[in-house]
Amino acid sequence: MVSNQAFYAVTSILVALLIISGTASVYYYQQTLKLSDQSKQYQSQLQDEINRYNSLVSKYNSLANNASKLISELNNSKASVKQLVELYNKSIFYIEEINSNFVSISGQYNHTISLLTELVSNVNTSLPVYKKASSELSSIWQSYLILLKNYTYTSNNLFSLVNQLVTELTSMNVTVTFEKPAIVKPITYRANILIDLGNGTRIWFNSTNAQPGWNLYVLTLVITGGRVQATWYPQYNAHFVTGIYGVANSGNSAWFIWTWNSTSHWQIAQYGADELPILNGSIYAWTYCSYNPVTYEPNCKP
Repeated sequence: MVSNQAFYAVTSILVALLIISGTASVYYYQQTLKLSDQSKQYQSQLQDEINRYNSLVSKYNSLANNASKLISELNNSKASVKQLVELYNKSIFYIEEINSNFVSISGQYNHTISLLTELVSNVNTSLPVYKKASSELSSIWQSYLILLKNYTYTSNNLFSLVNQLVTELTSMNVTVTFEKPAIVKPITYRANILIDLGNGTRIWFNSTNAQPGWNLYVLTLVITGGRVQATWYPQYNAHFVTGIYGVANSGNSAWFIWTWNSTSHWQIAQYGADELPILNGSIYAWTYCSYNPVTYEPNCKP
């Protein structure tokens, strides 16, 4: 028969274990709620930023289309002085508006892309907001590059039109002056990234555009359109990449990062993707292959 003392001792231990278990459950439940709330806040903020960016882009595209129509209107052989002056005034208006709009877009783009980069670099990869951010990161970057190309093209055409109008009006004894405003030129880096899927498929992203301040992990998300699988370790502030383009770590096969320089050529990276900065001319490679289970040395090179 169990003594009362032993019975109470066992009961105390069980109660203590229940309390500990209950406390742990409450803690993890609270953490889950916290992550869920954080994810919703990020999601709302992200959507607001994207909506503002898209609204500015839509307004700019409408303006650029009108400017393109204006350029096609010019016919020097038939236009009167009055028509030429009107075209000149419209051209100056569009140059100022397009410049102003693009400055606004660039500012909003910087806000949006900074938030996206922060999200994919600092939130758990299992959260829905991470998946949305990693996908939007590539989409918005590509749209901005197209916009930048369009802005440069349209601005140059408008400047050419204005110079043509100034020449034509001057020949008609109409005095006009034109001071060419500076074209906005955001800085972008160019890097070369190789992704070797280990099955004979090697994809080079040569001279791919990158935003200053990005690291290899962010750029890999961008060039693959978010098709990167990874686990986020907040204690190390780093991602462990487990798959790219659906090719996932399995058994004794995994993804490895390589760096290149003209002296040592390809070398296995000493740091994770989050710690490898993208600079102008950076060359990196991702390879998928088997490795030595003892030394963890990869059985491949780029």
